[in-house]
Amino acid sequence: MRLSGISLIPCIVLACVGAVGCQSGGRQSSAAPDATGASAAAGLPSTLPADAVQLTGEQIQAAFSGVREDYAAIDIAGVTASGVWNADGTMSATWTNGSNTGNVAGDWYVDGDMRCIRFSIGSGEGGRNPECTTIYVYNDGYLSVNPDGSLHGYHRNTPL
Repeated sequence: MRLSGISLIPCIVLACVGAVGCQSGGRQSSAAPDATGASAAAGLPSTLPADAVQLTGEQIQAAFSGVREDYAAIDIAGVTASGVWNADGTMSATWTNGSNTGNVAGDWYVDGDMRCIRFSIGSGEGGRNPECTTIYVYNDGYLSVNPDGSLHGYHRNTPL
């Protein structure tokens, strides 16, 4: 398995950036429970499973073209998102973190074996542009992997 990439999945990257109540720009190193003790990552692995299979660029293109993506963060406590990944390379998403919400939009593309996003709105303060990540098949969805090999989140796609 190859664990490479540049950054995070864009739907969630900026979930807390500039949002009221977020700590250190919203980035946390693990999926800690929220005030109710629940975690958005409940039931998801904390490390990449040995049997996870990395998608190739061609497979990423097929898996994320013309879909609605529902996302649960593993590395940012309490963050979820829902977005549309169009076959024409555009994307838009709405994220939620507790009582905070926001929107991102931009275009997406495949670079080698990574899914990348270039934000046109909502990239927030300090956001990297473009943002790329590797994608692995997991159960009935996908896991995204940060550049350091840690898990970023779980993605479940349905056709538009």
